[in-house]
Amino acid sequence: MEIDEEVVKISKKFLPFVSSSYSDRRLRLFIEDGAEFVKKSKGKYDAVLIDSTDPVGAAAVLFTEEFYRNIKNLLKKDGIIGSQTGSPFMYPGHLKMAYENMRTLFNTIKIYTAPVPTYPGAIWSFTFATNGDLKRKRTRNFRTMFYNEEYHDTNINPDMKKPRKLINRIHDFQSPVMLLYEEITGAEELINIEYMDKNIKMKNSISNINEM
Repeated sequence: MEIDEEVVKISKKFLPFVSSSYSDRRLRLFIEDGAEFVKKSKGKYDAVLIDSTDPVGAAAVLFTEEFYRNIKNLLKKDGIIGSQTGSPFMYPGHLKMAYENMRTLFNTIKIYTAPVPTYPGAIWSFTFATNGDLKRKRTRNFRTMFYNEEYHDTNINPDMKKPRKLINRIHDFQSPVMLLYEEITGAEELINIEYMDKNIKMKNSISNINEM
């Protein structure tokens, strides 16, 4: 789903290394407004992933309860919605907005964070919601650079009672890493790990998501 066809054309021309999936025969691309599409679509999906712009102007609708409800209606039983929800440091209100609106519709909500050095604050959040569970369904049978089973289970597994300390390195780039891995229905722990001259220093930065 892409609202602007020029984005697709430019990606194919100048970014072939990240736009190769456009030639995948399994792809069905819709050029239209995503918010309008989910209102009228009759399809059923295992997962809906949203990599939208921030909730400003025309994109604000993509963080609303109505939008998430329309997506919920498109999901199969135990289907999953996943969305980029901004920087928890620079734009905590965006994350809180998405979480609060998803919470009215889904039983299980988890926040995953990852280093994205080209974005403001270097750390970005992604929020997942489902009325099923977010457990890993299968063992990885293909090569990956950053993702693995331990990373998934540590970051997303809703059954984990305490957050485990896991450092994610992007090549040699020394970036901050925030881990947020308890179910965020009450007081949650945000554990901020910083690289300080290649030595890891734990900072006491326990916060409550509801105070953002």
